[in-house]
Order: sequence, then structure tokens, then C-alpha cells
Amino acid sequence: MKLELKMLEANDSSVATIWKKKCLDLFEVCQSMKVENDELRERCKELIEQGITLADAMSVTQSKHTQADSMLPQVNSTHKQNL
Repeated sequence: MKLELKMLEANDSSVATIWKKKCLDLFEVCQSMKVENDELRERCKELIEQGITLADAMSVTQSKHTQADSMLPQVNSTHKQNL
């Protein structure tokens, strides 16, 4: 690498062309990783929203079951009194 840098400093056009290509290749890799990262972020947000929605639905379902269970003993005791 030191040799390539010295050649660049010496204005060797062939080395400059090689480094320019390497830099462009790295830039393309970075751009593709940025796009991929953005897509992953969006997918994570969607999953979080789905998880929250599911947790809310489960909470509502659990509340309904709890309310129904709390009414059962009242129905049974009322039924026994009528007998």
C-alpha cells in the first residue's frame, strides 16, 4: 500500500486509475449497504408495530376472559340460591 501511495504522489496515472476504480467500487458497496440498511430499518418498524398490535389484541382478549371468569362465580351462587 505504501508503494501505491508513493506512486500516487509521483502522479503515476496507472496507479491513480486503479485507486479511482477501487474508490468507486467501495462507494457502490457503501450505497448498496445503505439501501439495505434502510430496508431493514423499515422492516423492523413494521415488525414492532405488528408486535404492539398483537400485544394490544392479546391484552383485550385477556381482559375479556378475566371479566367472564369473574362473572362465573356470581352466576353459580345466584343459581344455587334459586335452587
